[in-house]
Amino acid sequence: MPLAFSEACQINWLAPWLAHLAPRFPTHTPEQWANAPDLKIALNAAVDELRAQGLPMLTGQGQALHFIAQADLPEGVAYEAHIAQTSGVPTRLNLHDFFNASIWLTFPLTKAVLNARQFEHIATHGVTHQRGMARDALTLFDENASDHLALGAAYPFSVAGGTAMTDDQLRAAGLNRSLVHVDFMVGSDDLNIWGVDADGAETPVFVGGQWAWEE
Repeated sequence: MPLAFSEACQINWLAPWLAHLAPRFPTHTPEQWANAPDLKIALNAAVDELRAQGLPMLTGQGQALHFIAQADLPEGVAYEAHIAQTSGVPTRLNLHDFFNASIWLTFPLTKAVLNARQFEHIATHGVTHQRGMARDALTLFDENASDHLALGAAYPFSVAGGTAMTDDQLRAAGLNRSLVHVDFMVGSDDLNIWGVDADGAETPVFVGGQWAWEE
C-alpha cells in the first residue's frame, strides 16, 4: 500500500532538514519512497541498498532490519519488543511512521541502540498504561534530533509522587495543567549537544546537526 497522497504531498523535499537524505540513496530516493505504489517494498529496497554498502542494518537484538505493515503487529505485543524480537518495524501509512523509517535508514546504529534499551526495560518491567521515566526519556531522545520544547500540560511523573497528586497539588509543585500538550522542535546544522557527567566530564552527543556516533 502507498503512503496517502494527501500525506505525501505535504513533504517539501527542498527543506534543508531533508537535504541529507537524498545523497545516501542514489538508487531509491526518499521522494520515490513517498510516492511508491507500496511503501513497505520501497523502504525495504532502501534497506537492501544500505546493506549492500556495508552498513549494519540491524535492530536492537542484532537481527536484520526490515519494515512490515502495521497490521502485522500482533495485538497486545509491545511495538519496541516486536522490533527487537522479530526485526520487523511496524509502519503505518502516515508521515509520522514514514519519517521514523527514514531515521532508521539515516541513523541505523542509534535506532538499534534505542530499540535495545526499550526492549530491556520492557523485558524487565513489562508494559503498563504508562511507559515510565526511562522509556519516556528514550522516546524523547529517539523522536527529537533538536531542541525540544513543549507547551501545555506537564507530565505528572516529572516530580516525585506526581502521579498520585491532584491537579491543585501538581500546580503547587510547579507543574502546569492544561487540556493539551504540544511538542515542537528547533534544530539546525550548527546544533551541538553535550552530555555532562556527575564529575563534569563532557561527552559529545550531537555535533553539527548530526548524532556524534553516526559521523
